[in-house]
Amino acid sequence: MKMSSFEMPLKVIVGKEKAEFYIQKCLICSESGFFEAASKNDWESGPINNVEVIDATPKVFKMFLSWLATGDAENLEEYTSIRSDSQDMAIICTELEAQ
Repeated sequence: MKMSSFEMPLKVIVGKEKAEFYIQKCLICSESGFFEAASKNDWESGPINNVEVIDATPKVFKMFLSWLATGDAENLEEYTSIRSDSQDMAIICTELEAQ
């Protein structure tokens, strides 16, 4: 087991609702350059383990976390009741991959 498994989780504050999510830093950083950079001490958010994502809704971020935890996009159907949510998810994933 890696020592990073015992680190404090990363707190992600999402959208205008300021919804709070907690995730293992090593998991989210291994799949997202954005979160890897944002959790470093060079960024204001790094030392306090808080990252704010203002361009997403909590519903869309839950979709991302579900995919992150399972590696499976099929289980996202329960979150996608509106087409725009799916489009938002695609935009966020593209932005996270680019960073």
